[in-house]
Amino acid sequence: MATSLGKTWTRQQAARSALDLLAMNGVSISTEEIDWFVTQGEDLMVQALVERIPLEMRENFEVLAQQLTMYLLTACRVRMAADSDDANRVAQVMEEEDYGDIKDQIMKDVVIKASL
Repeated sequence: MATSLGKTWTRQQAARSALDLLAMNGVSISTEEIDWFVTQGEDLMVQALVERIPLEMRENFEVLAQQLTMYLLTACRVRMAADSDDANRVAQVMEEEDYGDIKDQIMKDVVIKASL
């Protein structure tokens, strides 16, 4: 990732985020299991996760992967615009057509954090 987070996150932070996404999309994995998984090597993690992915999700994994990629790319573009400290660039990215609700979620999170 070319964003500030991509440059500073550890392997464990990136793995935790990926595992959280899988859990949100139907993989049965608890917070405690995620804590354990992030300390393991990729070979063990992938093998154990594949066994947990529901059949329907495996059959449609390409669609899920495309959706998650789109969300990630959109989030990266928003983050890079925010890191640029250029309000016009942020506005431009936020006004572009969005095929998901990631920008709405980003705005919701910003408003909540600003209100604290």
